[in-house]
Amino acid sequence: MKRIVGPFVFVAVALLVMSGCATTLSPAAARIKESAKETVSGCKYLGEVTGTSAVGSNASILYHTGEDRAKSEALENAAKLGGTHIVWRSYIETVPAIATCDVYSCP
Repeated sequence: MKRIVGPFVFVAVALLVMSGCATTLSPAAARIKESAKETVSGCKYLGEVTGTSAVGSNASILYHTGEDRAKSEALENAAKLGGTHIVWRSYIETVPAIATCDVYSCP
């Protein structure tokens, strides 16, 4: 029985840790639309923002968590500028993970 309990405890702890990694966007950041460069040609350019995450590509199980956190932070920064749309520039798989986008205000 001891052999079976060990893996279950490990999985349970891993799931708890990973569930704590999820990010929830503010209402303003959640309204921002991810767009292609062509669709924002008639919009006002507000600037470039960056988001980072200390979780990243060193652990493959946390890869998407790092990407999600970096992009969420960039969206929050875009919301602070009053953006309605963003165009992703890059995502760099480093530690920290870095996501960069251009921010626009569209009618």
